[in-house]
Amino acid sequence: MGMPVKLSDQLVLDARTAAEVTDRSITGQIEFWASLGKALEQAAGFPEIAALKRAGKCPPLSTLIAQVGRPEGAERLRAVLAARPFPQFEPTATPSVFARIDADGTRTLGRFVQREFVPTPAAAPAIPQLRNRKRSSSIKQTVETTIRELRRSSAKAGPARTSAHAAASR
Repeated sequence: MGMPVKLSDQLVLDARTAAEVTDRSITGQIEFWASLGKALEQAAGFPEIAALKRAGKCPPLSTLIAQVGRPEGAERLRAVLAARPFPQFEPTATPSVFARIDADGTRTLGRFVQREFVPTPAAAPAIPQLRNRKRSSSIKQTVETTIRELRRSSAKAGPARTSAHAAASR
């Protein structure tokens, strides 16, 4: 048997917005959210639930939807993506080519093949980006590694090299 309860206007608005997308009633959407919360509470331990509560209140769904395609939404997305672990990926000007960014700032261009990142031959080896000057020893190592990779990739190219490339490498 149902029981009337008081809900905030914001929760009802968020439920209405989500219910339209998922083809549920507002009541059905709130019950769905309640069942998810109940399952989460049973599956997660106290430390995880306490951490979620400490993380703060998430903005309402309607606010987040309103930010899509606006500068504040783009800034929020950049902040979330920047907080993710490495490697990170970003699109490039070339369709279906992405830049993989490693923790040391190294950028490698490539494509995803069957959910695996594969560096493109034209983009290999990776070219490091210098983030700050405090890493002089790691910069030297990166330069030496890049030179070794360039030599390895040019050795693999072998017969495909033109005479202009051969003259330039001398």
